[in-house]
Amino acid sequence: MQKYKAIIEYVGTNYCGMQKQKDCDIKTIQGALERAISKFANIKTEINYSGRTDTGVHAIGQVIDFILLDERDEYKVLNGINFYLVNEDIVVKTVEKVSNDFNSRLSAKKRIYLYKVLNTKTYSPLLNNRVFYYKYNINLKKMQIAASFLCKKKMDFSSFCSAESVKKVNTMKTINDIKILQVDNEIHFYYEAKSFLHNMIRILTGVLLEVGRGKIDVSDVKKILEQKHRPSNCQTAPACGLYFLKTLY
Repeated sequence: MQKYKAIIEYVGTNYCGMQKQKDCDIKTIQGALERAISKFANIKTEINYSGRTDTGVHAIGQVIDFILLDERDEYKVLNGINFYLVNEDIVVKTVEKVSNDFNSRLSAKKRIYLYKVLNTKTYSPLLNNRVFYYKYNINLKKMQIAASFLCKKKMDFSSFCSAESVKKVNTMKTINDIKILQVDNEIHFYYEAKSFLHNMIRILTGVLLEVGRGKIDVSDVKKILEQKHRPSNCQTAPACGLYFLKTLY
């Protein structure tokens, strides 16, 4: 038996997220990958993955791991799986052999997500479902200052997650870094942490954009954090702009 680690890229628009569902008719990234690997290996195969992504969220560097009964050439494994993914919006970018104690989720030290915002006066159909179109004037410096209030120490992010997360999980998290950069006509938000709450990045991005637009004061970000519940004026940025960028081990 041999365990393999693979880096996956996908467009999540036509999938109901990463995690497979009980209903086999629901299209998911995990389901498509397990079908492809199972066909290649000629035996039912299950995968682990580094980070869950929701409906419409994309990935540039999602990490998975799986076990094959026999050791095979990495290039042949890559090409073999991609052969069965030809009709999917998913591709295996790299494959490498790893030790049996490697687990793409449990071995992860940090995860990095990228959120893309198209900040122009006109919409681009070429970027449909790839970015969040936001036409308003934005003050980048204000957003960067507000983001600095949310980093480096463990905090309760109840105000920046879905209602179901508040009820079910520990909402104490540490964001290691948030970078906000202007890249031509786009604004890129980079979020780095060991783990995130459900919808956390999209809510953070929505709030920071409102700061940049002047709808929320920079100092109000601290107040929202302290309230421990999400105010009604805090929007959630849409899934189309979010990318799972990479995992650090």
